[in-house]
Formats: sequence, structure tokens, C-alpha cells
Amino acid sequence: MARSPSSSFLRQPLHLLSKNPKLFYSVYLIYILCHVLLYVGFLLCITPLVSKLIELTKAKHAIIDVSSPEFTKLVDTIQAVLNELLIIQTIYYVLLFVISWFLSIINYYANSATYLGEMLTLKDVLNKVKGIIKGPLITNLFVILSTLVYIISFAVGNAILTMKLASHDSVAANWALAFVYQILLQVLNWYSTIAITVLYYECNRNGDELEYTKLATTGVA
Repeated sequence: MARSPSSSFLRQPLHLLSKNPKLFYSVYLIYILCHVLLYVGFLLCITPLVSKLIELTKAKHAIIDVSSPEFTKLVDTIQAVLNELLIIQTIYYVLLFVISWFLSIINYYANSATYLGEMLTLKDVLNKVKGIIKGPLITNLFVILSTLVYIISFAVGNAILTMKLASHDSVAANWALAFVYQILLQVLNWYSTIAITVLYYECNRNGDELEYTKLATTGVA
């Protein structure tokens, strides 16, 4: 019979990290590098467009005659820039979801294996990628949910940072703020996957025996 989890499951990830720090540091390094590189590419693409949009908006507000050809041309240009921004953001969030989903499954596997006492290396985990992706439905539900929560949280903060990024003379400060926000959110998301793994096993433990298979794969080997 499953038991209720202890209230300390949020602290237990720290203990789990200490069991195999080399694996967790390697997984997190890949996790953060992939997201940061994707985010840098995104910023490099949107920064000039946001700057252009701000300039066009200021120019539009300076025109008094809204029926003039100049005003119409500005509106069309603004719409074209907005469409380009929308396309870039759509591509970015699709890539972000796919990458986050893939890396989260690997992260859940590393968490699960370590919780069950397996001392794996990063190479061991990567060699099991195909089997991990074909893992049970419960894994995919956990991963999709955590990925969606991460992306929604990121999108809200990113929408604010994007509009501030190219404004006034504080571009460097806003870049720094964007990176700090990105890294903090990554740490929170990564830590939450470990906490979810611990919670899963605590909820499905019967005495000293686990009732369910490994969270992130159908194969225990």
C-alpha cells in the first residue's frame, strides 16, 4: 500500500545530489548550456527587431495626420516587424519545449537511477536515451507538465524582459538581468524535477519495497 510522503521531500534532493555529484553536475551542465545557448540565439534575433519596433512606434506617435501615406507605411512596417517577432518567438518556444522535454527525461532518469542506488555516469545515461524516451506514460506526464510550467513561467518573465531589453541605454543591464532570470529559473526547474522524483517514490513505497518500476524507464537495467 502506498504511503504518504514525508514533508521533507523538498530537502531530500540535496541528499540525492550528494550520492552521485559527478553525474548531476554533468547533467545540469548540459541542461543549462543547451538552454542558455538557445536563449542567446533568441536574444540575438529579437534585439534588433525590438529596437526597430520601439523606434517605429515612437515615429508613429509623432505623426499627427493618421490618414497620411507616411502613417500608413509606418503601420504596415510595424505589422511586418511584429509578424517577424511572432515567427521567431514561435520557433523559439517550439525548440524550447522539445529541448526541455528531452533534457527533462534524461534528468528524471538520472534522478530515478540515483534514488534506487545505481551509480551511473553521464555516458551510461546517454547510452540509454532511446529506452528513456520510450519510458512509461507516467514519465511523459511528469515531463510534459513540468516542461509546460517552466515554459509558461519563462514566457511571462521573458515578455517583460524582451520589451525592456533594447529600451533606453540599459541594454547591457537588461542582458545581465535576462541571464540571471534564465539561470535562476533553470535551477528551480532542475531542482523541482529531483523533488518530483523523490515524491513519486515516497508515494509509491510499501515498507521497504517499491511497488512501481523506475520512474523514467521501462527497463531497470
